This record gives sequence, structure tokens and C-alpha cells, in this order.
Amino acid sequence: MSEADNRDLTSSPEAGGHHRLAGPVEPGWVRSEPMQEEAAANPLTLVLDRMHGRWLWAILLGCLLAPVLAFVGYTLGPVKYDATAVLAVESRLDTLVEETIETREIKVDQEVAEQAQLVQDSQVLYKAFLDPELAKWEPTRPAYRDDVAAGLKVSVPRGAALFLVTFTDKDPAFAADAVNAVVRAY
Repeated sequence: MSEADNRDLTSSPEAGGHHRLAGPVEPGWVRSEPMQEEAAANPLTLVLDRMHGRWLWAILLGCLLAPVLAFVGYTLGPVKYDATAVLAVESRLDTLVEETIETREIKVDQEVAEQAQLVQDSQVLYKAFLDPELAKWEPTRPAYRDDVAAGLKVSVPRGAALFLVTFTDKDPAFAADAVNAVVRAY
């Protein structure tokens, strides 16, 4: 038998494929089978396999634990209240150039941003602290000034001629009094 008859190749390594040899193996050739990838285990199949015969117990345990854990989460979770005031800004800028859609938007956005910064100014906060509705909290909350100064948030929605003044606190009455006092002082 000749060398070509001795080797029955399905593909050669030079061709870039997997090769399979029939008959004796000569040096330089490796006998191998075509590569087959193992399928990844399906997570659903694994769960179904592990839960075999235990579905009733799992459902009963879930029904018993759900209300208990919901109550614990509700009672332990911090409750915060947001008080928000929406202030609209009317532009009083004189027209310096011909007003177009582009220039009007720029001017209004700048003026709204400036007004939003003014609300957080120390003079406005000082005047708000003198407001009787906010000053009534001093006996129960001695550090109410620090709380208001730290918790006051002013946000400007994009493209709108308004801004939002928000204060978050665990006491809804204090949050409302703080925002109202700041808005009145503004």
C-alpha cells in the first residue's frame, strides 16, 4: 500500500479544518474527532430540577414570609416628604437684538438660572429664617436653620421658564413651612 492509501484524510490541518485519520497514524499527524461544544446548562432547567416535589412548600413559605418582610421594610424604611414650590419667571430683559427662537431661548434660560441662584442666596435665607411660620420651629428644632440651608434644593427644568424649590424632611409640616418661607422671602 502506498502512503496515500494508508492515510484517509477527511481534511488536513493545512486546509484549516479539523482532521480525521483512518488507519495508522504517521508522525506529524494527530488523531482527533471533530470538536463539539457542550450546550450551556439552562438556568430554568436547573431550578426545575432542584425544585422537583418542593413547589408546594416554596409557595407556602413565600406566602407566609411576604407580609412579614413587607411590614418590616415599611416600618424600618425612612419616610421622607418633599415640599415643592414652582416659580415661573417672566422675562423683563429688553430686546438687544432681533428676537428669534434661538435668542429668546438663550435669554430666558440665563434669566431663569440667575433667579434660581437668587433663591439660594444668604440674604433670602436670612429673611426666610425671620418668617414667623418658620421661626415657630425653633423650640422643637434648634438647628432648623442648618436643616433648611442644607436641605433646600433648586432645580431648573431644561427649556422651561420656571424653577422648582424643593425641601425634603421627615416632617411634612416643617418641609412645607420651610419652602413657603423661602418663597415668601424671595
